[in-house]
Amino acid sequence: MKRAALLIVPFFLFGCSHSSGPWEDSDYVNDMEVGRTVFENGRLAQAEFKYDSAFQRAFLIDDEGSIHDAGFNLATSQLRQNHVTQALKTVDKAIDALKTRHYHHIEDLYLIKTAALYRQKDYQESLRAAKIAQKSSDKPTQEEAIAFEGYNAAALKDDTHLLNAIHRLSKAEKKRNQANLMELQTLYALSHQQWSQALTLAQNLTRYRQVSGDYIAMRRALELQAKAFSGNGQSQEADRVRQQIKDSQDRDEKPL
Repeated sequence: MKRAALLIVPFFLFGCSHSSGPWEDSDYVNDMEVGRTVFENGRLAQAEFKYDSAFQRAFLIDDEGSIHDAGFNLATSQLRQNHVTQALKTVDKAIDALKTRHYHHIEDLYLIKTAALYRQKDYQESLRAAKIAQKSSDKPTQEEAIAFEGYNAAALKDDTHLLNAIHRLSKAEKKRNQANLMELQTLYALSHQQWSQALTLAQNLTRYRQVSGDYIAMRRALELQAKAFSGNGQSQEADRVRQQIKDSQDRDEKPL
């Protein structure tokens, strides 16, 4: 019973895991497999429907691993659709249920929580959730949580935590963390009015996000470009980039 890849904002990607017990409920398994198929095909509303069915089934059969996996998938599909409030409700319900059942491997659920809280601009609570997610034994989960520590620190104008996140990601596996690292470096450069450096980083980041197909994150990188242009006194260039953001967002109908 595999979890869907986490594709959230900022944004982030990591692999699936598999949990299994001595038996599997066939209805649950079917909902999860169909959900995974439609999720991977980009039909997120259908994926949410199937994962919600699996989540309810997991409570019916009272299986901790199933509650965890279905809750993770459901919250991920909700967040991908920018249904932030619903995603938070799902992840909190899953966390509470698993704590009651003394199921301890819940750090990845806190990663979804930090992403959702970040979107709500609740940076202090998002930072707290990121700290919990960093306790995961899974390296990609740890690294995404470190990135969120940096994103929240940037929003809170906390250079100490931002530089700590940049330092830690610079020591991590390069390919997996390159985009997050570039975005944190761009945020740092902008906060210190290093406009030329910020612009170069943001332009490289935009291309990276575009190629990866993460268009919400691509628009966020474009917004960083616009800020760098504005700071450098290039208002026409900033306006041009913001029009690109609007054109992309009108097509996608999802905010940054």
